Amino acid sequence: MATDVGGGEIGTDLLPSQGIDTMAILYREIKESEVDADNLKVYFDLRQAADIAAPATSEGGNQPQVSVNGGAWTNTGIGTLTHVGNGLYYASLSAASVLQNSNIGDIIHTRYKSVNTIEARGTSIKVVENMDGYTVEKILKTLLSFAAGVTAGGGSNSITFKSPDGDFDRISMSTDNNGNRTSVTLSHAEA
Repeated sequence: MATDVGGGEIGTDLLPSQGIDTMAILYREIKESEVDADNLKVYFDLRQAADIAAPATSEGGNQPQVSVNGGAWTNTGIGTLTHVGNGLYYASLSAASVLQNSNIGDIIHTRYKSVNTIEARGTSIKVVENMDGYTVEKILKTLLSFAAGVTAGGGSNSITFKSPDGDFDRISMSTDNNGNRTSVTLSHAEA
């Protein structure tokens, strides 16, 4: 099950293969062919082992791990940690070794632990189908604009469907004199 959270999609799945049948795991969806470095980042909130309330701030360059569908943890397929600040770190999944070797529906879990930190689960990823470059979020925004968005240009050869609040153009169409579409432009920008 996936839910739009404003900056992407998250969802939950159960992990019966790991014996965790009562705990839901949160995941973020990534397209099967994703290569954008920003979209391949997974995040970790690292805390000190000696004081679990205190952020761990010296773990940059260390190696987190991945597990695909509850398989063995491995260092392969994920880069080293980069410290953002106050214990927040990210590492990038390798498109070549993780996503291209995964199947649609696979769940990729991430973790990190050192002698200085407590065990930290990072972002979990669900590999989803690339629908001609459109994410589920983009498709839903387009459909919502068409069904419930503010329109402009009715009765002319140029029609625009905006987001329901009227702030963003989502669909811009040109038509001939018979009302047939001659061009369609979709936009998912938020600014």
